[in-house]
Amino acid sequence: MRIASLLALVILSTPAQAQLYTCLEDGKKVIRQQPCPTTELRRPEAPAPSQSSPLGAAGTIAQAPALERGKEFEVKKRQLYATKTALLKLKDEQPGRYVAFYLDYLKGQERLAVEYADLGPVVGLRNEISNEYLGLGNTVRFKLKQPNKAIELYAAGEKVGDSLALTLAAAAADTYQFDLHDKAKALKEYQRAQVKVHRTPTSTNDIEVGIARWAANWLTYQIDYLKTGKTFSGTIGQEDIGGAGLILYFSAGTDMQDDYLGLAPIHRLLMGATSRDGQLNPTFSRNEIGQKLERLPPSGVTLLRTVMLLTLLPDAEAILRYLEKHDPAGYASACFLALVEMVDRQAGANREAAQLLPGLAVAPLGAANPLRVASNRFFGERKVGRDTQPDSRMSTPEQTWNLLIASLKSGNLNAAMACLTPGQQAKFRWWTQTPPDKLRSMAESFTAFSMSADMGEIREAVVIRGKQAGVVYFVNVGGAWKISEM
Repeated sequence: MRIASLLALVILSTPAQAQLYTCLEDGKKVIRQQPCPTTELRRPEAPAPSQSSPLGAAGTIAQAPALERGKEFEVKKRQLYATKTALLKLKDEQPGRYVAFYLDYLKGQERLAVEYADLGPVVGLRNEISNEYLGLGNTVRFKLKQPNKAIELYAAGEKVGDSLALTLAAAAADTYQFDLHDKAKALKEYQRAQVKVHRTPTSTNDIEVGIARWAANWLTYQIDYLKTGKTFSGTIGQEDIGGAGLILYFSAGTDMQDDYLGLAPIHRLLMGATSRDGQLNPTFSRNEIGQKLERLPPSGVTLLRTVMLLTLLPDAEAILRYLEKHDPAGYASACFLALVEMVDRQAGANREAAQLLPGLAVAPLGAANPLRVASNRFFGERKVGRDTQPDSRMSTPEQTWNLLIASLKSGNLNAAMACLTPGQQAKFRWWTQTPPDKLRSMAESFTAFSMSADMGEIREAVVIRGKQAGVVYFVNVGGAWKISEM
């Protein structure tokens, strides 16, 4: 999956409450998350309730206590944030004291969430607290070397809210597996995380669905490895690679914000090393990277935070050894290494490789590049398959639309669903419960299709159904045009 394809999915998968704007710039339509420069959109102000209305003065009075409580909540939250800012000074010099004081801060946040549980913003506060427990648990685990305490913090984060329950359960499983070498407890936690994945409400957001599917697969192979000792030996497809690419995209640079592995200096050097031709001109050597990564403790968490850096290891042997150390099950390694073939196949791969897989843009280049050698060796030695070629039936948006309509007419739901991005597949899963004759009738009701906008990796088309016109968006995913919204 190309970087631009990832960005396209990010744009088209913004939260439901976000607004997208189609703007005309230099004669082309572009999608923006802010209003167009020449357009000012204002939310209409609601008229004040009249004294004689059903709400009237009584409605205004009824809202007053809630407004006052909202103000109190914000004041107390800001006071706690000030405490947090002061604590950050202790993080590097006195990590032990930092953790103790930070835990007190989180308890204060929890009390605030309980006190103002009736207010809407508290939902966001609970999610924030869960995330803070995750970060604190990672600090305790990796900097203070206290895995049992870290597991307690992960559990505390789960109790606060559900938004990160899967991540926190997986973090605990990873700690049992790599730090405490307790296979039974690790297996139990991975299985618990797997249950959480299956119980998660189905989303129609492409990014959420893509990551959730990847996580579900990863948990399956982690559990299988702990049960049987067998490494992954299946076939990696575009969906696997797409999910891994999204995870890599969103995790890139996170060490700049929460540097519990001590890698921020290297990430800072990487940020300014890309030249216009897409190659990297680093001020460090591959051997320096190797020495730094060699000292990191084995962990799946470590792997996810260092995929970009491992592409800069000195040779293929070092790359494969590092992957084996942090991902003995092998599924995540297969997904990340399959990205190499996907990037190489795309036009302008050098510049994109420098962003996602920087090792491809550092000498030696070409077939002798350590990451390319490691990828070929991995798939050859492990007998793992790669199904990364784009579907030729979806080489253009028009072809994809024609395939969708033909598939619905013939009742081939597998082919129809293949035309959609993951979020759209979830949105139209009702097709699987619809009688074939109704699907055929629906497909036949579309009478016209025409392209209306070219925005690079995103295309827009207008379709006619009966007397109504609608808009369909397509995104280029690994060379195949998928329907991302309709």
